[in-house]
Amino acid sequence: MNGDAVVASLGTRLKSAESSLTEAAIALIGKGPIGSPELVAQVCQAIGVRRALAESLARAVVGHRPDVRQGPDGRWRLIADVAPPARATPRAPAASPGAAPTAASSSAMREAAAALPLSSL
Repeated sequence: MNGDAVVASLGTRLKSAESSLTEAAIALIGKGPIGSPELVAQVCQAIGVRRALAESLARAVVGHRPDVRQGPDGRWRLIADVAPPARATPRAPAASPGAAPTAASSSAMREAAAALPLSSL
């Protein structure tokens, strides 16, 4: 029985969410790659957890983070080259330096913002 099956058999569902456990795990992973059993032992204070359950718990704690990956060796590591998605921001029409914003430029900014899809905000 794998770790996910064990968790399901307990009638428990693990929810991925940012938490103090996630923050602690990220800090620990930042020190260097670490395996799931060691991560769970240190972050969750759960020593002696079977590997399959430790894998499930580790995935629940950090698996949703885009800056963390589990390598082929099974150890979790930070991915330095993953940057957060850039946010699109509406741009106002160019104005002369030192000029105060005008009603026209404010209107143009509102129109530009309204044209952006919600997913880009």
